Formats: sequence, structure tokens, C-alpha cells
Amino acid sequence: MKKFNEVKYWMSLSFATILVAMSYELRRNNITIPGLPSYIVALFAFFIGAKSAAFIANYFIGKKWFRKYLVKDAWIEGYWLITTSNHAVEKSPLNQVGVLFLEYKVDKQELKAVTTRLGEHGEKFLVNSEVAYVREDSVNVKYLNYFCINYPGPGKKYGMAFAEFSKNEEYPHGPNTLEGNITLEGEGEIRRQSADRISDECVSKLRGVHGDKWIMHILETEGKAVLECSVSNISK
Repeated sequence: MKKFNEVKYWMSLSFATILVAMSYELRRNNITIPGLPSYIVALFAFFIGAKSAAFIANYFIGKKWFRKYLVKDAWIEGYWLITTSNHAVEKSPLNQVGVLFLEYKVDKQELKAVTTRLGEHGEKFLVNSEVAYVREDSVNVKYLNYFCINYPGPGKKYGMAFAEFSKNEEYPHGPNTLEGNITLEGEGEIRRQSADRISDECVSKLRGVHGDKWIMHILETEGKAVLECSVSNISK
């Protein structure tokens, strides 16, 4: 996300500036290691400082709590239950509900979107983002995803999804709903798509009961498992 990259840049620059200044002081005060010229020590300090600055910035951006703090009410990372409407194509891979996972990848400096779905015979397949982008600095969070479906049988298909995550004062820690559209190569149709956030509490509860198959359980129950989990949490 743009904000993460900006913060990473300024953190790296700030730490690097401090450490470069330290290397300059080493050189100016002729502080050295026995047997090595002071300029070698200064260059070594500069190199270590630059690497350390990048490591520190990556460390903080890699922490979920830090990213969440930075974007505040624009936080969209996590799991979402997706429903696609207007199924004009009978055997479309989009006909069943899906579980979308959004996460910022520090090493690639980009948002990654992966949706898990079931085929018409109950086989699992993935929808992977080729390019996923969000813009947080608007009334709602704008979302764009150019994706590839690795669907059993026909093979790869490409498509585009564009939507908005709605900010709501009742949910200050990030949007809870998504509304938008999706289109898939070869179908010739733009469909409505919506999604609801799967809370961290529900994810933990379902993982505890179903282990690594918790997403499959959601898909096999056509999303009812999420609703039941949410109702259970509210009633506590």
C-alpha cells in the first residue's frame, strides 16, 4: 500500500541519516580500529548503518499491529467472505462463495489478494492477484484487483474486480463490508460482488475446531459457518 511504502522510505531515510552522521563523526574524530585507517572504519559504519536502517524499517512494516496503526479506519487486511451475484454463466467458477485473504507483502512492497473457492465438483482452487491496489485517502477505500484463476479443467482465466470497502463510524478499526463488480475473461458479463469481513475471533474459533480445513468448512457450508460463528460471538 502507498502509505506503507512511504513510511518505510522515511523510516529508512531517518535511520540512515543518523547512522551516516555517526560514521562522519568517526571519521572526523579519527576514531579507528587498530590496524585500519579511519576512513575504512567510517565506510564500514556507513555500510552497516544503511543495511540496519532497511532492516529496522522492514521489521516494523512487517508487523501487523504497526500496519494497522498506520492506516487506522482504512484497515482491510484479513479474511473476507465473498458472494457474487447474477450467475448468467451456469458453470462459472465464480458461482460459489469464496474466502478472500488480503495481506501486505513486505518483501514485494505490494498488496496480495488470494481467494479460495470450490469448483462444481467440490474441488478447491485459488484466485491469485496479479496486481492488487488500494487507495485509502478517500471517503471509502478503493480496491482494484487484476487476477488469475487456476480453475480445474479449462485452466487459467484472467479477470478484474473493482470495489469499495465502506468506512463506518461504528467500526473504527476498519471497513466491515465491500461492494463492487467483477468480470471474468470469456463470460462477457459484469457482476455484482459483495463481501463481509470474517472477524479475527471467528478465524481463531474456526481454526481451533477445524484446523487447516477451516476455510474448506466455510466453503462447504456456503458461508453459513461464518454467520453461525458471528452470532455465537454476539450472544456471549
